[in-house]
Amino acid sequence: MSHTQTAPGKPGAVSRALASDRLGIPAVLFFVLAGVAPLTVAAGVIPTAFATTGLTGIPAAFLVIAIILAIFAAGYVAMARSLRHAGAFYAFIAVGLGRVTGVAAALVALLAYSFLQVGFYGAFGPNAAAEAAAHLGLHAPWWAFALGAWAVVAVLGLLRVDITGRVLGVLLCAELAVIVAQTVGGLAHPAGGHLSFATLSPAALGSAGFGTFGVLAVVAVLGFVGFEQAPVLAEEAKNARRTVPAATYIALGMIAVVYAGASWAMAAHAGTGHVVAAAATQGPGLMFGLSGSSLLSQAAQWLFLTSLFAAALAFHNSVWRYIYALGRENVLPAALGRTGANNIPKAASLAHYAEHQIMPGWRRGRWLARGSAPR
Repeated sequence: MSHTQTAPGKPGAVSRALASDRLGIPAVLFFVLAGVAPLTVAAGVIPTAFATTGLTGIPAAFLVIAIILAIFAAGYVAMARSLRHAGAFYAFIAVGLGRVTGVAAALVALLAYSFLQVGFYGAFGPNAAAEAAAHLGLHAPWWAFALGAWAVVAVLGLLRVDITGRVLGVLLCAELAVIVAQTVGGLAHPAGGHLSFATLSPAALGSAGFGTFGVLAVVAVLGFVGFEQAPVLAEEAKNARRTVPAATYIALGMIAVVYAGASWAMAAHAGTGHVVAAAATQGPGLMFGLSGSSLLSQAAQWLFLTSLFAAALAFHNSVWRYIYALGRENVLPAALGRTGANNIPKAASLAHYAEHQIMPGWRRGRWLARGSAPR
């Protein structure tokens, strides 16, 4: 099926389509990496994983899971070469297993991505409120910052996709630069003056028994959530047969190196035998304090917020593409499958924006923040 067809089971021309040939490998790569949210994982997920699991083999787990996902990606991007469709999982599954199964998979993906995006706003609000109060003297409820980010994402979601890609590129480059600087700082100053490779060893994966790898795998897979987004952009990619696979494999390799390096640096800097206790005590500070530079640490804390924002923006773009694709397939109202003058389906983007208004968890968060109850 080409990108000008409506559905796996409905071969026919689409009167309006997404803009083609707008995204090269860098832009698609920025979308994918922003969705993965590297600094959010490095500063939030990894220290939490050390503290809650009590395991030190997390760096090795990232490398092993990257290899497993690379094997999965071989088939995944092979399908993307033959099938350019904004609703990637829907199209792949519908062609292989039938339209009903494809629709079910698309709705699961749509719901999961939507709730994940709401989660990013929920994390952004309190962190932004804390930083603003501590450094700007600005005191406002968390939900005000969350709503502000939500509004900016809605506006950016209506712009040309290449413009959004540039915004994500700037945020992501700053984010990765800080992670690399902190990682180098941590590895350059290991505990006891000796750099240990124990946490990178395969032996670390099973050091606490048979179930150890399963626990570590869950943590590692969580860090890679979002790497699968490149095929969603295939209709808008330049030379999609080359761009989508290249962006997917480059993203997978970068994520593996960044996460394994950051978690290794945390373990090396705190000491393999002490990293679990340090993570429980310091939380994100375990990442922010690796370099010993207060300026870099403060920059990392602010970029933690931009990481959450960039991830919300990336997932917003993925979700409205699914909404648009399902509207185009007449699974959702057909109006959602139409594009405007800039080839952006504004109805789908705004529908996703409005969708958050009726999500119970989002509304409950605002009620609790106000100290009132729903009516």
